[in-house]
Amino acid sequence: MKSSILTNAKFQKAFRFLTALSFALFTFYQFILLFAIDVSKIGRLLGIICFLMITVSSFLSLSKNKKVLTLSSVLFVVGLLIIFFIKLINVPAMFGILSFANPPSVLNCAVFILAEIGAVTLAVFYLTLRNDMETAAKRKAVKIMMSVVIALYVACLIMECVMLIVYRVNIDISLKVTLISRFVYCFGFVGTAIGFMLPAPDIKEETKAGRFVYSEDVDDEIDFVM
Repeated sequence: MKSSILTNAKFQKAFRFLTALSFALFTFYQFILLFAIDVSKIGRLLGIICFLMITVSSFLSLSKNKKVLTLSSVLFVVGLLIIFFIKLINVPAMFGILSFANPPSVLNCAVFILAEIGAVTLAVFYLTLRNDMETAAKRKAVKIMMSVVIALYVACLIMECVMLIVYRVNIDISLKVTLISRFVYCFGFVGTAIGFMLPAPDIKEETKAGRFVYSEDVDDEIDFVM
């Protein structure tokens, strides 16, 4: 029986690489905006540092070394939590301009809230279930949590597209470039969530001199870090 592409180790590694690359591209875009837009430079610089941590974490997660994977997890959680707390500073201003007669302000608040919930959900997952997904109950919990994360970030993307295309607000350099950046941002977090939901990859035995060779090295264990 032919195995699913979702269990293919090369496919999973390529998918995780694309996820890491999306964070790298978004970080680079924020770096460009740091010089292209004069407002909120300090906040944008802090955001760049956080997304740089998440980017490095995503690339480190491609390793099989246990220490490297631990560092990857630490960088990801720290980056997420810093972004979360930085955004909290904007709560008074965000809700201060909220008006149900002004659809863009409502959408802005909705995106803000959903993105914060998504970040917290990912952080909680890393701190609780990421290192222990052996039982069926915990695997089910992972699928539920990651499905919630995917739904939250996709909802954010849809609302941001409405704000950009319909109301022409929050445009950075140009409409097209801003839209692309939002899709890249969404793919990074959605890809991260999907990575945790992928089934264990197929492990093909290597044949050497007519004998099967199995590795018992701890560093060769399968890890679902994104």
